[in-house]
Amino acid sequence: MELWDLYDRDGNKTGETWERKFGNFQHIPEGRYHMVVDILVQHVDGTYLLTKRDMSKDVYPGYWEASAGGSAVSGEEPLEAAKRELLEETGLTALSFELVSHTFREPSHSMFYSYLAKVDADKNSVVLQEGETVEYKWVDGRGFLDYVESDLAIQTHNNRYKDIILKIRKELGITEGKNMNITFDIANKSDIDELVRLRIAYMIDDFGSVTDEERAGMEKQLPDYFERKLGTELVAFVARDGEKIVSVAYLHIIEMPANSILLTGLFGDVLSVYTEPEYRGQGLCTKLMQDLVEYGRNRGLGRIDLLATDEGYPIYEKVGFKETEARYRSMKLYFEKVRF
Repeated sequence: MELWDLYDRDGNKTGETWERKFGNFQHIPEGRYHMVVDILVQHVDGTYLLTKRDMSKDVYPGYWEASAGGSAVSGEEPLEAAKRELLEETGLTALSFELVSHTFREPSHSMFYSYLAKVDADKNSVVLQEGETVEYKWVDGRGFLDYVESDLAIQTHNNRYKDIILKIRKELGITEGKNMNITFDIANKSDIDELVRLRIAYMIDDFGSVTDEERAGMEKQLPDYFERKLGTELVAFVARDGEKIVSVAYLHIIEMPANSILLTGLFGDVLSVYTEPEYRGQGLCTKLMQDLVEYGRNRGLGRIDLLATDEGYPIYEKVGFKETEARYRSMKLYFEKVRF
């Protein structure tokens, strides 16, 4: 049995524990988090260690990561957990650990301590932990950036190491990611296949994976949904690199009976905002959200609602969104299988 200590949003232990079971981190109570450590391994020769996650993992199966990490067990401090995870997953010990970032992620109820670990070991001495990783490789700075921009990199992990990624780019004389010729507009029904692809990619990014059954269900429902709703109740603001849509923000327009604070009866709900990994950090989401807000204002919406991730919060705040206190308690009744 593996127990995790639970923490509040300020990083303080609550005195509660959580018994880990496959995938049950999604059911940790709201406002509670378990500690997770990341370890990016850099050899003294300047190369970085990448490992490939086992297909049995409950999140991001088959993805590459840099380089090791996992949940702290009850009673562990962050650095203690980082040293243990590094040794268990790679067989390596580090000369030093540098704390790079301390962040929270709401969907997984996680509090991350992300470290850069320097090692001076035989590069062939890596020992993979069964059930965790299945392959490893050492890459130079350019190879590390190729990994960061690949489809099999964990984007939330990249976000936690963004300062190091920027530093490597500067050292190599690379000021931004891939060369882009970006245009912005509103999607139409000829874009439905692209919107389906990006919606599924968003779900994988948010939850870590989707099952074959879930993918099949989305591929069945989404084309019909977009065919009926796009351009009327649903407006999709997109960024294109040539013919390819690389970023999208959805505005769902809802009409309800007018009330004293919503006289038009019209309001909007931002369903999701997603950018393909290699195009992130270029301001695409900010531009799409600016377009979305302007559209909503011109359409006469009384307000626009959204639920913000930690990563998206600064963008939404920048374009005018503010946190609100709920007057009523949120409740839901589900009639079919859902992922929390």
